[in-house]
Amino acid sequence: AGANINLRDNRGNSLLHIAVKQNCVKIVEVLLKKPVDLNMKNFDGNTPLHVCCFNNNNVMAELLIKAGSNIDLVDNMGNTPLHTAVECSSFELNLEKEVNVNVQNVNGDTPLHLCCLRNNIDLFERLICVGANINLRDNNGNSLLHIAVKHKCFKIVEVLLKKQVDVNMQNFDGSTPLHLCCVYNKTVMVEFPKNVETIINLAGNMGNIALYTTEKHGLIKMVECFINSGAIIDIRDKERNTPLHMAVQWNYVEIVRLLLRKHADVNAKDVYGNTPLHIALGVCFPSFKMIKLLLEEGADVNIKNVDGYVPFAVVIKYSFEFRTNQHIYHLLLDWEDLKYTSHFRWKSLIRLSGNYSFENVIKKHIVKLKCAKLPFDNDVNTAFEELYSWKLQCFEELEKAKTTMFGGHSLYDVLSSNLHDPEPKYFTNNELEQAICSPDLELQYPIYANLLKSIFTKAKKRLSLLNVAQDRMVFILQASRNVNKIYLPNEILRMILSYIDDNDLKPLIKHPVLPLQAD
Repeated sequence: AGANINLRDNRGNSLLHIAVKQNCVKIVEVLLKKPVDLNMKNFDGNTPLHVCCFNNNNVMAELLIKAGSNIDLVDNMGNTPLHTAVECSSFELNLEKEVNVNVQNVNGDTPLHLCCLRNNIDLFERLICVGANINLRDNNGNSLLHIAVKHKCFKIVEVLLKKQVDVNMQNFDGSTPLHLCCVYNKTVMVEFPKNVETIINLAGNMGNIALYTTEKHGLIKMVECFINSGAIIDIRDKERNTPLHMAVQWNYVEIVRLLLRKHADVNAKDVYGNTPLHIALGVCFPSFKMIKLLLEEGADVNIKNVDGYVPFAVVIKYSFEFRTNQHIYHLLLDWEDLKYTSHFRWKSLIRLSGNYSFENVIKKHIVKLKCAKLPFDNDVNTAFEELYSWKLQCFEELEKAKTTMFGGHSLYDVLSSNLHDPEPKYFTNNELEQAICSPDLELQYPIYANLLKSIFTKAKKRLSLLNVAQDRMVFILQASRNVNKIYLPNEILRMILSYIDDNDLKPLIKHPVLPLQAD
C-alpha cells in the first residue's frame, strides 16, 4: 500500500500546501502527476493556490492553475487567490484564465477595492480590462472612488472619472467621495468632478454636507473652492443649521469671515430660532473675536430664539465664567440699537445673571451713553459715586474724539449724529471711515471704539436700506400719480422714510408691487 498524499497536518495543510509554501518545485511537480486534491483547504480556508499568492510565487501559481486549481475558491474571509495576490502587491496572477474578478470578501471588498487600498494602478487597470465592476461597494457602502480618495490614489481617481464612475454615490454614513475629500483634506481632488456643484450640495443622511464637513476640519481653501464652484452658501441641514452656524460652533473665525464675505445670512435661524450670534454666545467660553466679527457684519442683537432669549440673555444664562466675559458684555451693549435703549430690560438681565458685577457693567454702559449725550434708560439712576473715575475717563476720551479731525469731521460727529438723519454728511468722508474701521481705533479709544463702529456700521447699512426703500416708493408713487394724481417730493419722501424702523422698511422692499387701477 502506498502513502496517502492527501493526509493533512494539525493545521489542515496537505503535502501540496507544505511543498508550495516551502517552494519545493520538484515535489510539487511529482504531486501534480498524482491524484492530489488541488483545491483542498486548510483550516484557514486557504487552498495551495492561496499559499502561492501569499508567497508571491508566480511560477508555482502557473503550475497549479495549469493543473486545474480553482481560481475562484474563497478562504474563511471570503478572499479568492486574486484577492490575496492583489494584497501582496508584487504578485501578478495570470488573468488570461477565466476568473471572477468581482468576488466580494466578508468585508465587501473586491480585488479592485484592494487595488485602491494598495494604490496598485497597473493591476487596477488590468482588472477593469477583464470586466471588473467599478461601482461595487464594500460593507460600509464605500465605492472604489471613496477608497481611492481616502488613500490619496490620484491616478486611480483619474481612471475612475474617465470611466464615468458614479461620483454622487453615498456610503452608509451619507458621505460622497467629495465629503471624504473634505475629511482627508485632498484639495486637489475637488478639481476633478465636472458636476461638482451637484455633489457639493448633496446632503448626507445625517444632514451633513460637503461644506459642513470641510468647515469641521478647518479647511478654508477647500471651503473657498466649494463656494467658487457653486455651493449653496446658506444650505440647511435637518436642524436648519447653515454652514455659518457650523463654522461658528467650531470657532473657525477665518471660515466665518470667508462665508460672510460671500454673503452668508448672518441672521439665519436654526430650528431652535438660534442665529449664529446665539450659537457663538451659548458656549462655555465665548470667543470675543468671533462675536465681534458677527456684530460688525450685521448680526442682530435683538432676535429672540424659541425660548424667548436674545443673544445677550444667552451669554448671561449659559456662559461659564463671568469675569472673562465682561468685555463681551460691554461689546454687546455697544451694539444695542440706541433707539430702543429706553425699552431695554436692564433689571431683568441683572436678575437673570444673578450677579452684582453684571449690574456694574450695565451702570458703566449707561454712564458712557449719558456722557456722550446718547439715549439711555431714564429710569435707571446714574448718580453712581463708585463710577466717578469712569465718568472722567469717558469725558476725557470724548474730548479727544471732538478734537481729532478726519477730513473735516471728528469722531464725535458720528456719536452726536441725529438718529433720524436721512443721510449723515460724514458718510462721504472716506478718511473718517478708514479711521473707524482701523484696528488702531480701539487702542486710541478703548471706551468708545466699539460704540463708534456700531453706530457707523448700522447707519451705513440703514442708508443702503433707505436708498432701496426710496427707489421702491418712487416707483409706487409714480404709478399712483398716473391714477390718483398723488405727488410727493423726493426730499419729503426721504424724510418720512427716515422715521420708519428698519424692520418696517424691509417688508416694504420685499412686498410685490401690484398695478394700480383708477376708481
